[in-house]
Amino acid sequence: MPGRRGVRRLYSWIDYSKARAAIKLLRMGLPSAHLRANIDWLEVNVPDWYEVPLTAFEGRVLVPSAHPGVGYAAEEGRQGAAVDLIEAAPLDATAVATPMLEDVLDEFRREGPLGVLAAYGDAVDMDPRIRGGTPVVRGSRIETGFLAALNERQPDIAVIALQFELKISQVERVLEFELAIAS
Repeated sequence: MPGRRGVRRLYSWIDYSKARAAIKLLRMGLPSAHLRANIDWLEVNVPDWYEVPLTAFEGRVLVPSAHPGVGYAAEEGRQGAAVDLIEAAPLDATAVATPMLEDVLDEFRREGPLGVLAAYGDAVDMDPRIRGGTPVVRGSRIETGFLAALNERQPDIAVIALQFELKISQVERVLEFELAIAS
C-alpha cells in the first residue's frame, strides 16, 4: 500500500537530483526556507543541471550555451572544468546562494551519477537513459533491487550469478550496494 513505511517509492532522475542538491545545500548551511528558490533558480538558469553527474561521468562538462534562453549545455571533449553560474541572474537575489549552488554542481561533477555511493561504481550504474535511473548492474539492465529480492528468496549467490551470467563478485558488490542504500 503506497505511503506506508517500508514501501519503496520510485523517484525520477530529476527528483533524485533535486533531493541530492537539497541535502547538499542544507549541509552547507542554507536555510531550509530558501531551498525551493535555489532549486527553482537552477531549473530556470541551468535547464540541464541534473545532467552534471552524467556529463562529468561521460567526460563532458556544462559550458555556457550560445542558444538564447539556455544558460548552460553539455560539451564533448572537455574534462575537469567546474560549472560557473555567476553570469546568470538570480530569480530572488535574497534567497539564492549562487556560490553554494556552484559548490553543489561541482560536487555532483566529482561524485558522478552514484553520488556518495560512487564506491560501488565498479558494479552499479545509474543513468536516466537506462531504466529511468534505477540502479542496475554495470553493463546490464538488471536492476540491483531485483537481484537483492532474488537473493532473499534464493540466497545462493553462485546460482544467481550463473543464472544472469554475472561474476560472483559483481553480485556480492550489488548486494553490498543494496545494503548501503537501505540503511
